[in-house]
Amino acid sequence: MAGLIAAVANNKIGIVGIAPLARIEVFEACWQLKPNADAAACNTFTLAKALAAALDARIPLINLSIAGPADPLLSALVQSGLKRGVIFVGSAADSADAFPTNINGVIGVANSDDSQHAGAATLAAPATHVLTLLPDAQYDFESGTSVAAAEMTGVAALLLSANSRLTADSIVSLLKSTASAAPQTASIDVNAALAKMEAETRTGRLARSSH
Repeated sequence: MAGLIAAVANNKIGIVGIAPLARIEVFEACWQLKPNADAAACNTFTLAKALAAALDARIPLINLSIAGPADPLLSALVQSGLKRGVIFVGSAADSADAFPTNINGVIGVANSDDSQHAGAATLAAPATHVLTLLPDAQYDFESGTSVAAAEMTGVAALLLSANSRLTADSIVSLLKSTASAAPQTASIDVNAALAKMEAETRTGRLARSSH
């Protein structure tokens, strides 16, 4: 999913990420179930180690393109990060009690092409047959809320590059207020959000609202 967030632009190879100038830090938490396959698995220990390392490194924006059962340890780590102002983006799931979107403050993202996971989502992004990167300079089409969460993480990184003082709440408010439609789960319009942020930054209103 890193390619969706920040694949390099203007190199005439492959795709361009939503925030191509963003710096990606990778904390390995899952392992492939089969060679050359997308399916992967994680557990509480591996995820906790990755989350703790990301928090220790003071990463301001963390992508959690995963969904699983509620977990007290993982929830405590995420809540610790939220208290420090870390922005978390997670995949919406069938169950409203699924980690990480069961934690208040995590931006849950659904696939705007599929209303199945909308109940646990804050926002939505198109995530059906999206071209992304694979290891060894390969490409493939992926679908699902993990894709949507990665796209939303890229959007958040893009907005933060223009105004580093944005919080999770101000990012959600900005994206919902500029959504192309007004369903229960808003589908983001990045260009409209950037234009509104630029206008409000000029007047000082956005900077004040982000404290």
